[in-house]
Amino acid sequence: EDKGREERFNKYLQGVTKSSGSGQAAEGEEKKEYFSNGMWPASHGYLTETNMLQWCEEHLGSFEGVDDELIADSDYTQPLYAWQLFSVLGEGRINAILRRFYGHVFADHNLWFRDAFVSTTTKEHAIANQAALWIDAFGGGKRYKGGFHRVSKLHALVKEHITLRAACRWMELIRLTLDQSDLGKDPRVREVIDDFIETHMRKYGKQFDFDASVLRMRGSGPGCPYDEGSFQMG
Repeated sequence: EDKGREERFNKYLQGVTKSSGSGQAAEGEEKKEYFSNGMWPASHGYLTETNMLQWCEEHLGSFEGVDDELIADSDYTQPLYAWQLFSVLGEGRINAILRRFYGHVFADHNLWFRDAFVSTTTKEHAIANQAALWIDAFGGGKRYKGGFHRVSKLHALVKEHITLRAACRWMELIRLTLDQSDLGKDPRVREVIDDFIETHMRKYGKQFDFDASVLRMRGSGPGCPYDEGSFQMG
């Protein structure tokens, strides 16, 4: 199965600009920030309930039996859900993650990828917009007015840039970013963020007609910034 996924992906690698670097997008890298641990107060936003329903539909096919509380269970042996992430991450961490991510994006050596952002937005606006989306979806309150309808409208304006190749590079940079960021002491957080990204990438794949199932937030394969032949490595 993995071989088949890689074969389907290989045709999208033609014409890729590679670097001779070490896998670190040093020019756009932010200094690592650390934050206190604790439970942050949570509340429903414009995206929170839709985020819950989409996750349940994708993973369970049912809306029953899932914890809809916005405050994470402090017992690490219990499940953590994306709509509880704000309660363990807080706003400062989320903003720091996305500052680092867009630092990489706006300094990317792949001009075809970087220019898709530079030509449509500013770095600060991109950070603020993505942070508002994550905070809202993760249980941090009403920060992203318009919800997923707003996301769809924004994506429709740049649909020519939303391709499997671009999705792969986006995933490489978010993986690199998460590896470099302070995600707190809760060991469940990274897996939940990874799952959140993969779930929404599959949705975008259906919307923009590309096979997002080949992309990886874990392990090797398309979307891994450390693999030889990735957009990050040379």
